[in-house]
Amino acid sequence: MKSGIRLPTTTCIGSASEWTVHASAMALPRGGYTQGVMIRAVLAVLVLAGAGACEDRVPSPTGVLFAQYTECSGQNPCTPEVVVTNRSGGEVRRFAIQTDQGPCGSILNVQWAGENVIGAECHVNPSLGYYYEVDATTGKVMHEYLGYGFVRSPDLAKVAHVGWIIHFAPAWVKSQYLQVGNTILYPLPPGMKPVDQKPLEMAPEVVTAKGLVYAGVHEFQSRFAWSPDSRRLGFIECLVDYRLRDDSRQAFEEGGKRENERCFVVAVGLDGTFDRTPISMASSSMSAQQVVLRWTDARTLVATFPSGDVQLQVR
Repeated sequence: MKSGIRLPTTTCIGSASEWTVHASAMALPRGGYTQGVMIRAVLAVLVLAGAGACEDRVPSPTGVLFAQYTECSGQNPCTPEVVVTNRSGGEVRRFAIQTDQGPCGSILNVQWAGENVIGAECHVNPSLGYYYEVDATTGKVMHEYLGYGFVRSPDLAKVAHVGWIIHFAPAWVKSQYLQVGNTILYPLPPGMKPVDQKPLEMAPEVVTAKGLVYAGVHEFQSRFAWSPDSRRLGFIECLVDYRLRDDSRQAFEEGGKRENERCFVVAVGLDGTFDRTPISMASSSMSAQQVVLRWTDARTLVATFPSGDVQLQVR
């Protein structure tokens, strides 16, 4: 353990440049996200059992400072803290993330959002997290964003994420949407430009009800991949329809039957424009395979599946 850092358990850090996705553990849909949280819990148990601590440190843009975070457990209760160290590992400062609701009780990830700004993701439930941009000197929260699957842009100026959804709700109410900061980029109703979302405000409605069918539910199948110029985001999504067996309350609560699934590689610009190309793979097949998203330049997105590559050229 490095001198000057008192770590209750482990300081495992997620990378802001993770473009490789194993859908069974790290994909964004609610089941996969839950598994990702469970994996972190298992790692904490292994540490407590003597498996050793992960001491990775995230460097600031200039490499002068480093950030990591402490984790707590039932056996070792505490308030998680962000720890800032220098090149030699000496502690410079530490602080809990204080919000109007109290301190963050479960830090999932820290990233640098500038030379003196740290982005920290706090877990609430599998469909909801908070991302705080915090002054690295004072620990004061500067901005907060609601959702999950947070990915910092290469220029560090922006953070993309899935917008917040109601955890216990039918699938068509949990249709997913992409935000950068508090701005909804995709999907949007025809003719609508990106819109800022107020706290706990519902996203614009894009699912259409046709009799017993709720059509066009968006289900994201990967993490977001920023283009190198920080102007676009690439990901994989499937559109799904849900059919109720009848118009009874019980049928509504059952959530309907999935049908008419169609999946795409998608690229969305900061102005809300998007391009997409279909892929001939079902979401159930993706969940057991390794999918890699990468930008070869600012306008070319490549999705690599075990069966080959799918390329999307942005107009």
